[in-house]
Amino acid sequence: MASRARDAFFFAKRAVTAATPWLRARAGVAASGPASLLGGVPVPIFAPPHLRAWTRFAHAAPYGSAPREVPSIRSDDDRVDESRGARAERLRRARMQHEVRLFKEKAREELSREHWVKQKLKEGSFDGNGVNGVSGGGGTSRDATKLSAADTALNSFEQNPEKQKYGSHRLPDRLSKRAVALSPDVVLVGNQRCIRVGVVGVPNAGKSQLVNSLVGGHVSAVSPKTNTTRGETIACVTKGDTQVLFIDLPGVVGPEHYRNPKHAAKVSSAWAAAASCDSLLFIVDAHRQATRPDPRVTGLLSSAKDNLELLRYTKQSGLQIPSSVLALNKVDLFTADTRGAVKSVARQLSQLHPFASLFPISAKRGAGVANVLGHFVNEAPLRRWELDPSQSTDKSNIDRAVEVVRECVYQRLHKELPYNVVPLHDAWENFRNGAYKIEQTLVVDSVNVKQIVVGRRGSAIGQIGIRARTILEEIFERKVHLVLHVKVRKKNKSGGGRRATSGDGDRY
Repeated sequence: MASRARDAFFFAKRAVTAATPWLRARAGVAASGPASLLGGVPVPIFAPPHLRAWTRFAHAAPYGSAPREVPSIRSDDDRVDESRGARAERLRRARMQHEVRLFKEKAREELSREHWVKQKLKEGSFDGNGVNGVSGGGGTSRDATKLSAADTALNSFEQNPEKQKYGSHRLPDRLSKRAVALSPDVVLVGNQRCIRVGVVGVPNAGKSQLVNSLVGGHVSAVSPKTNTTRGETIACVTKGDTQVLFIDLPGVVGPEHYRNPKHAAKVSSAWAAAASCDSLLFIVDAHRQATRPDPRVTGLLSSAKDNLELLRYTKQSGLQIPSSVLALNKVDLFTADTRGAVKSVARQLSQLHPFASLFPISAKRGAGVANVLGHFVNEAPLRRWELDPSQSTDKSNIDRAVEVVRECVYQRLHKELPYNVVPLHDAWENFRNGAYKIEQTLVVDSVNVKQIVVGRRGSAIGQIGIRARTILEEIFERKVHLVLHVKVRKKNKSGGGRRATSGDGDRY
């Protein structure tokens, strides 16, 4: 014990000897102020904190003994100084929060420019399941959209507060035999009209964008990548007594452009679905066809009649092919000086296939979309509706959420990476406040792809989640908590029975 005290005393004396010139200089500046003594040398109150603390503990301890603990160093205002690591972590979190805030604002701004969002805000008739009607149908004089009997019963239930009790959602009175009066606004089956329209075109022509604009909601995934649409998607628009079903088909190309057998099967399935429709809507990128003519477009229109007659067995059965309509998309990219090129493109394409009508449109901005919808509304035959008028698609909310996440993956990742990412549904939870919690897993092929999808400190997967969450909240009109996981696909293993969109796992 004595040796330790002696060593501590000599250590303190050596430290004071080394600091003597500085201490005497400081003591001379404030000779009139209070001071402490350490080894015969005055220590002012503004001396370094460790010397002040050592002096205080030395006076409190017995003579010749070192203090039991080294006091913590504090600043003059009794606050703990921030270390470099803590400051770096604080700045990193602040920078991350700033980037997240900027990306949220960017996602909202991009979403606000979508035509279906503008149409939804303009009409105010969009709910969590779809649209009830689309206004502005050119050339139609039919009434506005009518509510179904189920909607009428739901409205009467909400207006009766006595029935809104626990267990009131169950079957009342064991299905008592009481007559239910139908609303006069309900369209009778004999007066209903329905038409199926197949949307056909080469990849990246704007088919999915046009379908979303026609429906007034997010139905199909849209991205600049080719072959974004992996399977057939049904979009529904009910207007008055007429229901129009748009079948969004994958991109159709010739056999010389097939990349693998699955790609060929998709094209064949698209032609078969188009042959079963009542009418066809061919979409062509007019701007690209005017500046850089695409040979796939001429091949598609030239062989369309033969392919449809072959699938409809026109020679054996005498069935005529569906009537066709041509839509020249992306006309907003033309300037005032190049507007004449649209007419030349229309004349060239009209010679390749017999079209009943032609419409110049801009699917992204919504220009001319109402005229296309009005044309099909007038051409609809008498037939029973296939979907409920409150629905905008035949997909469930789970499938729509998976489609939104897949679109955001295509928007964020590049080259062949988005084609190797398969979103799978994990869980769906409804909260009491009306919010949704959705959990999905992005399945990738390798660890390297997983690192790219996750990004540096989760930046890539974070941007995908922010964009998808913004779109889902706009679709469902409520708070959405989206949780995304990234996992590597096991060899010789399937997706574990979880739900995935049609066409997932294809590589082309």
